[in-house]
Amino acid sequence: MDFVELVSCGGKVWVRFPGLHPARDMSLNTPLLTANPVKGGNSMPLWSGIVLQRACALVLICLPRLTMSAFYNELLFIQEASKALTNEVDLALIELSKVLGKFRLHTQFGIALVHRHFELADDEQLVDLSNEEITVTSVFKNGLPDSHVVREYDLEVPFTPTIVPTSFIVRNSQLLPYEFTCIPHDKSTSYSHILTRVNGRFRCEWVEILERFGIVDRFGITALGSEKPRFRGEQSNTTIRQSVLRKELEFAENLTPTVWYSAGGKPTVCIACTHNDHSGSD
Repeated sequence: MDFVELVSCGGKVWVRFPGLHPARDMSLNTPLLTANPVKGGNSMPLWSGIVLQRACALVLICLPRLTMSAFYNELLFIQEASKALTNEVDLALIELSKVLGKFRLHTQFGIALVHRHFELADDEQLVDLSNEEITVTSVFKNGLPDSHVVREYDLEVPFTPTIVPTSFIVRNSQLLPYEFTCIPHDKSTSYSHILTRVNGRFRCEWVEILERFGIVDRFGITALGSEKPRFRGEQSNTTIRQSVLRKELEFAENLTPTVWYSAGGKPTVCIACTHNDHSGSD
């Protein structure tokens, strides 16, 4: 990772880009994540990532020299991303599914079609909030949800909320997060420990498969809510910049598969999406 520097001092780690002063210091086992990264004099983010610790290993999940929103806006829209779903790619999905099983990550992570539905501004993030029936992905501004969305869908906002990454592009040297969820702070440490299991050997094998099939950065990993997730349909709306996951929807031809979980080494669709540009709630 040639664009960041880790400096250990007094049992803590400073994360900084070369030539710039440290953005902040945090304990090693504390998620380092903000909705709006601190910027230096050249308007470049000093820091945008999280540092995790397990035993003596450090794992850095870090974005390039872009704000989180700028990085997200570089992703393909779902209409373009779905063109990667060819018969040949079905073979790649099988291999990716086997790699998840090989490293015993199949119960925590699924295969994600890397895509976006919306444009984000500099102070915005795409974050999940849920209730017992649905999960709503909407725009958080400066780390805060839209109160109208929370009320409309009766969403549960944790008393001590922490935003953590859930979907990642996989590179040889790092994970690049592009979607997030809001969870209680007391659950963030256990979630961080799960992320440390995505080690360098896994990342290299994942990238090798993508390179061999000519689909680099087209498929990433995403955190699963359960070991054997039920199928959910996602209704995405560009105008109001919301995506709603509903359990009662069934798979149909007009839905684009976006997440697969590994069932015995075989990829099984657990989330598929329909996309529209009409205003109003889905």
